[in-house]
Amino acid sequence: LAATESYTQQLDVERNEERERNERNYMKEEQERAFQEAQMLDQVKEKEREDAEAEAKLQEQIDEAKRRSEQEAKEKEEQQAKQEQDEAKNQLPSEPPADSSDPLANIRFRTPGETLTRRFYGSDKLSTLLTYLTSVGYKPDNYKVLSSWPRRDISVLDPNSSLADLKLCPQETLTLESRRTEESDSE
Repeated sequence: LAATESYTQQLDVERNEERERNERNYMKEEQERAFQEAQMLDQVKEKEREDAEAEAKLQEQIDEAKRRSEQEAKEKEEQQAKQEQDEAKNQLPSEPPADSSDPLANIRFRTPGETLTRRFYGSDKLSTLLTYLTSVGYKPDNYKVLSSWPRRDISVLDPNSSLADLKLCPQETLTLESRRTEESDSE
């Protein structure tokens, strides 16, 4: 009986040790699984961060290329406008003297930034007046040239009409209005 009791006690001790060993192993396996999951999550987050950085860098490069392209287009447009302005200055006849015996048209231009004044012969064509505006940086493609009374856009009239025929003699005030403002308002 004592041997059986001793054996049973020893068996209980071994069973407890086995159970504790199994619990420890289970705990280690759980911890290992949790560690591997955390590592995978870290790798996924790292990959997402790298992808986001790469995408941000790519977007930055695209934005920079777009800015550069817009800048180049703007510079080219400014260069072309300067060239057209220079060509218009070369084509423009000299201003007639104030004491000329021929009928004169004294024109004052109210522009968005300044007021300009110039004399033309009454026999000069509307195209000469428009060339003058181009020579001082106000292309009729970009600006309406409006007479005061009756209010009308003379830049769309026949360029071969004389200033006298358009009733711009002996003097007139013309207002320049940007066409771009009108287009952006209608959009």
